Amino acid sequence: ATWDGLAGGVKTRAKAAPPGSLPSSGTSEEPEPSAMFSVRVGWAARVDAGEEFDARGLCVGDLVGDGTTRVASGSLGGILRIFRPSLQEYSLDDLELEEQLDEPVLQLACGRFAGSEGVLSLAVLHPQKLAVYGVAAAREGGGALALEPRYVHTLC
Repeated sequence: ATWDGLAGGVKTRAKAAPPGSLPSSGTSEEPEPSAMFSVRVGWAARVDAGEEFDARGLCVGDLVGDGTTRVASGSLGGILRIFRPSLQEYSLDDLELEEQLDEPVLQLACGRFAGSEGVLSLAVLHPQKLAVYGVAAAREGGGALALEPRYVHTLC
């Protein structure tokens, strides 16, 4: 059996060892596969050290409908932030919205939840309700983005 893949940008072909034998020492003519892909940090933002997050409190999508990918994060403290990453290093201009919600954010999801064709909405799961917001450019005197409540569904 053989395996074809990309390892570090180089096409490799590895032969599987017969059952019961030890793996090759790497002295064969064909390179051994190393990693299918590599991970690198493309952008990062810092928050308060005491703020807690869940892995489900993050979503990425074109929330405004302008073709720009944004990152939304929600903390267990109820803070919702929307970032527009621009460079590898964080800039204050990357934060387009920061809003304190009434309850902890358990999960975020981007999708077409409000019936708007082509425009994504932001669903926010709280302990006892699900709120769906539209995200739009802010009106005069506000920040870069504004949340527009679409509907709230009480869970219990």
